[in-house]
Amino acid sequence: MKSLTFCSLFAATLFAELLFQTGHATAAMVTYADLASWSANVSGITTEKIPDPSPNTFVDFGQGDASHSYGSLTFSQSTSVNDQDSFLSLYNIGPLASGVPAVISAQNSSPGSTPEAVNILIEFSGPVHGFALNFGTFLGYDVTFTLSNGNSFTQSSTASDYTLLDFVGVTDDVAFTSVLLQSTELEAVLNINNISFATTFAPVPEPSTMVLAGMGGLGLAIAAHRRRTRLAA
Repeated sequence: MKSLTFCSLFAATLFAELLFQTGHATAAMVTYADLASWSANVSGITTEKIPDPSPNTFVDFGQGDASHSYGSLTFSQSTSVNDQDSFLSLYNIGPLASGVPAVISAQNSSPGSTPEAVNILIEFSGPVHGFALNFGTFLGYDVTFTLSNGNSFTQSSTASDYTLLDFVGVTDDVAFTSVLLQSTELEAVLNINNISFATTFAPVPEPSTMVLAGMGGLGLAIAAHRRRTRLAA
């Protein structure tokens, strides 16, 4: 009886600890350095590629406050971000102009004047729990990402033309409907493409959690076996 009671208590303790750890595993915004890691932690993924504007080399969506939609995403820029002026321009830059896949590009069309908060707001068609994209700036400036739920972070970029060398992925257990990208420097150019978003946050269990679950299951199995043995006797 003592062995049975000990095993039952051991299993119950492990199960309670498992519930505690699992309940705290997703309570944060998490960033990812590659698409595979991000994809493993979400489900319901949709990817929108920026379409090639050929036969045009680029499409100008306008200066100042401007926006355009592709698929289920709306891209826009605003002069109200940090009280910027109308020198900001929003484009689709195509491969005939750049030699690489098309990008959404926010640019300061009056370089060398004053630092401009080049910005791109990505609006999703509904609440999401994650997004991923490729991004870059001409001169390697930092980019700040602000989610509509209030969470934000800043990530450095690699200096390049329209070849986007940087990736960012994010998951958050608190849903959000948009993300604002900002980079504030002279002659700033901010580019993005390959935007993915996910409606469900489904993290892969941590190894320690999986081991704990296995130990709890083993304890329950031992207790059940000993109970059957005693009843048979």
